[in-house]
Amino acid sequence: MNARAIYRKLSQTLRRTALVPDAAGAREPSEEMRLRAEIRVVCAQMEQADTVFNNVTDPDLIDASVFTMRACERKLGYLVKQAKAQRAAMMLEAHDTRCNQALKMP
Repeated sequence: MNARAIYRKLSQTLRRTALVPDAAGAREPSEEMRLRAEIRVVCAQMEQADTVFNNVTDPDLIDASVFTMRACERKLGYLVKQAKAQRAAMMLEAHDTRCNQALKMP
């Protein structure tokens, strides 16, 4: 899978499932914004490495672009795991809040 396909798939996934649902008591949006910004930066780095890979002939530059793309793939994996963990934690908090409110009702 090339860098463009990874970026497209990641973008579609992020659009379909927002990192932070619009719920009361959600974590501060700065964490979500930080994750999204980091993902955009890593995707841009991956695109740049892909462009270098496709346009150079020097074996050292080809190796460097491959290493950069692999590093970006690993970092994207890490960031996606963080985003999923954050979303799961917020879903649990929202569920706990609803349960606590239901228990308070007479």
